Amino acid sequence: MAPTMQNPSKKITVFDLHFIIHIFFVMFQSRRNINNLPLKKIVAKISKPNLPSNYTSNNKDSHYIAKTVRYIKGLSRRAPFKSNCYDRALTLKYFLNKKEIPSALCLGVATSAEIDLEAHAWIEHQGKVIIGDDVSDNFTPVQKII
Repeated sequence: MAPTMQNPSKKITVFDLHFIIHIFFVMFQSRRNINNLPLKKIVAKISKPNLPSNYTSNNKDSHYIAKTVRYIKGLSRRAPFKSNCYDRALTLKYFLNKKEIPSALCLGVATSAEIDLEAHAWIEHQGKVIIGDDVSDNFTPVQKII
């Protein structure tokens, strides 16, 4: 069996291999959607406002989130297409919605002396950034999609 993306000595299970392949195809689809669909249609596809409001985090969900983030980051470095923060955020949002784990896709902008305008996307879960960690105080959130 192939080593995992995090630990080269650890064996990967068939379930994890299937999960990694699924993540790859969702990431590819996200990239395609970004290039072909307006933001309004993407938001309609990923919005999940009917998630339970009484959600409490548990160990199983935390493990799922950490594993999914790890695989998304690993695949984005190895993908045969250019992957950016928006692809990674959309991919994670898809998998969190599927497990009914509440999260928010955040879109923000920043300006600096070197660059006129810079955009960034990240996912928040219970007030913490779980992917798109390079969010700094420089980015002003423009839209938050639940």
